[in-house]
Amino acid sequence: MSDKRELLALMADAICAAIPDLDHSKPWREQAETMALQVRRVLMAHRDGARVLAATPPVGPHRLRLNEQVLRALVSAGFSPEKTADASFVMNSHVVGFVLDETLGSPRDTGSAKRMREEVRRWFKSLPKERYPTLVSLADELIDAPADRRFALGIRALLDGLELRLSRKGSRSAAPIKPEERSIERSSGSREPRPAP
Repeated sequence: MSDKRELLALMADAICAAIPDLDHSKPWREQAETMALQVRRVLMAHRDGARVLAATPPVGPHRLRLNEQVLRALVSAGFSPEKTADASFVMNSHVVGFVLDETLGSPRDTGSAKRMREEVRRWFKSLPKERYPTLVSLADELIDAPADRRFALGIRALLDGLELRLSRKGSRSAAPIKPEERSIERSSGSREPRPAP
């Protein structure tokens, strides 16, 4: 290996080898949701898998294969080239970011994870109710919600938004950007986008 970066890229590609191909006979939305679920499943099976993917560009054959399949599903659905690239990036960010949030700082063993949740629950419930009434009242819901349910909510909400944009468009030309979207795009100043996964 020439350097650590190259090693990480190889590791990321090896992780992605376990993600199966999409079935292109299915609707685009089902393909996108399936890919998101599969990427999360595989990342959860590899310690620091999400960190490795987040830190490396998609240069290996397995990551390129997955990128091609997601992009193909979106283009076939009728998204413009710009929206295809943006949607792919946002979906990847959701999946990898969600797994990072699930795994960073969380104990690996079930007993420790349960103790940590209970400590956080007690802390939420001990907060001054007059200052944080909603947080205190929702302490159980905030702690007990299954990660699978939250992940499904996020990816489906994202796909709902994409589907709405696609249905509004009516043609392959991009829908006009609203003024509030322009201000978001101008102010973001984020790093270079990277395709999924």
